[in-house]
Amino acid sequence: MPLAKPLNTETAVTQAVGNEIRPEIVRDPVCFHRWWVTLPTLPFENITSYLSIEDISAFAQTCKAVASRLVACGLEEVRYFLSLPKDKQNSCQTIIHSNRQLLQYLRTLSIFSRRHFPVQLSPAFYACYTRHVRQQIIDAKALTLKPVGSLNMDSYDRHYHDLELCIIAATRVDGFIDILTPDRHGHWCRSAEIKSNEICYFDQQRANHILFIPQKVSKSLVGEPPHNKNIGKDHLLSVYECHDDSWVEQQQLTIGEVFPQIRTILKNDVYLYPMNDFYLSPDASALVCAYQLREVAILGREAEGQWVNKGSITTRIRNLLFSGDSRHVALWDGSYIALMGKSDDGAWSQTGKIIVTDTDIDMNLITGAGSESEDEFELEVLFSPDNQHFVTWFDNAGVDAHRDNFFVVIASLGPHGKWREKQRIVKTCEPPTTYYPLEPAFGPDGRLLIITTDDGVEIWELNSEDQWLPAVQEQPHCGKGSVHFSVHPDEFISINWRNISVWRKAVSGTWGKAQTFSAGSLTRVSPDGGTIVCNEPSAHTDIHQRQPSGEWISQRIEFSIRDGCFNNESCLLAVVPPLETETDHLILLGVNADGIWQEKDRLPSEHRIHAFCFSPCSRSIQIESDRGGNGVRIQSFFSFWRIVPDQC
Repeated sequence: MPLAKPLNTETAVTQAVGNEIRPEIVRDPVCFHRWWVTLPTLPFENITSYLSIEDISAFAQTCKAVASRLVACGLEEVRYFLSLPKDKQNSCQTIIHSNRQLLQYLRTLSIFSRRHFPVQLSPAFYACYTRHVRQQIIDAKALTLKPVGSLNMDSYDRHYHDLELCIIAATRVDGFIDILTPDRHGHWCRSAEIKSNEICYFDQQRANHILFIPQKVSKSLVGEPPHNKNIGKDHLLSVYECHDDSWVEQQQLTIGEVFPQIRTILKNDVYLYPMNDFYLSPDASALVCAYQLREVAILGREAEGQWVNKGSITTRIRNLLFSGDSRHVALWDGSYIALMGKSDDGAWSQTGKIIVTDTDIDMNLITGAGSESEDEFELEVLFSPDNQHFVTWFDNAGVDAHRDNFFVVIASLGPHGKWREKQRIVKTCEPPTTYYPLEPAFGPDGRLLIITTDDGVEIWELNSEDQWLPAVQEQPHCGKGSVHFSVHPDEFISINWRNISVWRKAVSGTWGKAQTFSAGSLTRVSPDGGTIVCNEPSAHTDIHQRQPSGEWISQRIEFSIRDGCFNNESCLLAVVPPLETETDHLILLGVNADGIWQEKDRLPSEHRIHAFCFSPCSRSIQIESDRGGNGVRIQSFFSFWRIVPDQC
């Protein structure tokens, strides 16, 4: 049921957010480099506007003349982007494709020679922008926090907010949803009013330019025969998109359009259950719709912009996870994992089925009665940054059950696009136990796997033959904790309740602890792994900073903190000290060129600060305050502050 749409003033490239456009002419760049060199500037730029980041990089390698022409089209930005670790590339892709406001902002900046760069190249331009912002903050002699607005949520029944994406979806008791976003001056206002008669869960829709609103489906179809012509024609889903700061209902989807298998659904159900489980992919190009934890449909865009069913599967589903590139999704319940993959034409199909069971070489699961039990694990799943592997594991044997082993399963993506179990890492424990702390983490390039347990840290590396092998490492110490990775591929940080350890790979190939710090009651690690902040028992805070030489220096702040967060570029740190008076405070710290952190500004708050975060562009910080007292939270109060360097 498509609706009449307003006049379209966007180009096809602008509409294709998250989609890769590959004209026939770019399939073999080497054959065409002479033609490209002699092509006039305007058609040259028009054609290159359809190229992906990888295509631009490939063209630049055909000859120097082509490379020099591509500089004006964003080649320098592309080169920098491709030099980043895979996890950072994924992060840039996710942020830019879910945040159209940020894309519009980047196109206004004078630091880029090409302002109206195509959307395909926007992650590369965003990566260069973050590098520019980091240097600007480091060079600034002072930073000032200037208020740009506030928002009182007292009048709303409930709300979902994503301050990083600058969007708040607030529900009023009369069945309307207000979409609140900042205007061009940073002041928050109601940008849309959407009617909805169904409960909406927006926490799985992380994008600020598109919203999927479920509608209450009539139960009158229950009991009607499957051949009834009206089955599946009820309005299920509305698609709202933001264009030029205005939200418009672009499309209405019926049950039958979302779930082509609706006749089978109604045949097996006593009555029609609510359909309001929707999950948007990180790049906002696919929407997973789930009905009754067993029927799954994946929607995607057609070339003209309409959302249609791109694939379906019947499988048990209680958990869902997209890969970093949004081309794979894992759907699982208990020990059963189904994998769906996206082909080049946008269609989704099943690409794997992993059933995690005890093998013959594994020890048995013993119940409280002492008998063997059927395998059924509550699994967790994690994709590697290069999207070529995922791990699944469990740390709980279940109620009244004890095990003398737990394990991590590594699955890999084969050459034909199919997933299979590749390797199993078994950890034994004595005596048998119900719970065994176990957590894996992939390194930034996807070729390093760190597994933390009560026995310490275990390091695995992927060799050139695509085999995971245990690395040579010094004897680990007890104490499960968390792992944080550095921008340096041969370094990571492990944290447990007692110690912070910096692990480094020596020239000999052996991993060992290069530095150890005492851990406090609260520890924060910057996104680049170069700064560690921790409380000390003596009511002060230590900041450990990595130097370019690899050495770490320590700096002490003479007060403790109860919370803290870094910006994406790891050059700003916002902290909140313990609440000792009626006035709360947020303190903004910035790092200088020598690696020293200094207080830049301080904000008093009449209400207790509950949460705070930086915007993706690091130009502002948002603060959520509790307006209640005596530990009782009343509806939130948001305030927004622009970060202004002294030279701006």
